[in-house]
Amino acid sequence: MSKIGKFIEGLPTDCKFCYCEEESVDHIFLRCPVAQAVLFASPLNLGLTDSTSVHGKQFLSDCVTKKSDDYFYMVACLFWAIWKARNAVTFESQKHNIGSILREGLFWYKEFDDDCLQIANTATAPESSYQT
Repeated sequence: MSKIGKFIEGLPTDCKFCYCEEESVDHIFLRCPVAQAVLFASPLNLGLTDSTSVHGKQFLSDCVTKKSDDYFYMVACLFWAIWKARNAVTFESQKHNIGSILREGLFWYKEFDDDCLQIANTATAPESSYQT
């Protein structure tokens, strides 16, 4: 999808974070200076030097196939925080704050990680329906 606003007529399509490019999925998550600052400041220390050659589908595919599960989970949580901040700027006229976006993404990552540990620690093997 190249334009997020293409489904709602009259909706401005400029990026609400930087106003320097038309909003697209690739721009919001990978090319926008705000998203790049969040990704770089994160524990991933992800610097996209040539972000014009990076595309969202390929980036996510690489995260899933070439990186650890934790890497993918952190990217997903950071993207979620970026998306939520974008919506707050767009629909609630809030100002973005890179530190707040980063903290929220890391909060969700920690919550997810803690939930996984809790499930792993409390999980018991299912009873087998097979008779031996």
